[in-house]
Amino acid sequence: MNLDEFYLCLPEEEKILALTLRDIITATLPNLKEKFAYGTPFFYGNRRVCFIWPASIPRGGFSHGVMLGFCQGDLLENSSGYVSNNGLKKVWYRILYKESDINIHAIIELLHDADRVDGLFSKSAKVSVKK
Repeated sequence: MNLDEFYLCLPEEEKILALTLRDIITATLPNLKEKFAYGTPFFYGNRRVCFIWPASIPRGGFSHGVMLGFCQGDLLENSSGYVSNNGLKKVWYRILYKESDINIHAIIELLHDADRVDGLFSKSAKVSVKK
């Protein structure tokens, strides 16, 4: 199954949320590559940057909605408070249940910050990754 087929096979509520998130991510950071990991779409730069995890995909730990997660979330500014870690060390996320839960401005801000953090992991970067 390719990524386009994956999205189209999701339950309708998840499909709408996941495709909207995918559009925001790819429009904001077109340099990221989208690949499957853990059976769900992850977006990569130098490392894993973010992911879209629908509840219908096993091992997500939730039963409804779609999770937008940031793999190096502990290094993000997150000034809007849009994502949280809920006890996880690195991954910060938000579970979205309906389209009105999608705050485009907060997500775009987080994506730009996640791209900045990802740049810290480039082979040529010699910068501390502490926040």
